[in-house]
Amino acid sequence: MTSKTYGIYCEDDPMRLFVHSYIERLNIKEFQNFSFELKPNPSFQSAIGNKNNSKTEVKKKFLTMLKIAQSQYNIDLMFIGVDCDGFEDKKFNENLAFFRDKIEEARIDIRTIIFIPVQCIEHWLWYLKMKQENDPKANTKKLEKEPKPKAKLKIYQDAKGAIKRNRIVSKILENWDPEFLDSHSKSFRHFREQIDDLFKI
Repeated sequence: MTSKTYGIYCEDDPMRLFVHSYIERLNIKEFQNFSFELKPNPSFQSAIGNKNNSKTEVKKKFLTMLKIAQSQYNIDLMFIGVDCDGFEDKKFNENLAFFRDKIEEARIDIRTIIFIPVQCIEHWLWYLKMKQENDPKANTKKLEKEPKPKAKLKIYQDAKGAIKRNRIVSKILENWDPEFLDSHSKSFRHFREQIDDLFKI
């Protein structure tokens, strides 16, 4: 089986952990009959660093990162991620249009998947946490209008620092159901559909 490499440029570790987790699931399970698998490019990630970035910084630097990924590391696929910072469809569409328009204007042809969790990545994780804890409201509760601080509190509680928080995220992502998240989060569904299209090429 041939391999394709990918890189990630996004706001923070939980986003990176989520992408890695989903790709691992695809390689092992859902797309095992396809002709290639996706593998991270550690050299690229090491070069750009794994520090947290503000949304403003990601928007400012992502074109440069795409060019570096393509010209210096021969990466096949890039993931660009920012939190939506709102729950309205208009907000999501504005964020998405910003990235797509910039990529088109720059004439960059590296395959790029844009992911924009509504309102933030912790909302996706919150859905998964409720499901794993067999919360009776997991199938009915609409979380994406809940404030970001509440979502972060539900995930991290009193955990401070990146190491402790990343452990919590990794634990949630050990065994999760994409179908469940797909049925609850339109922004995750958009992310997933882009990857589905990639594997169907």
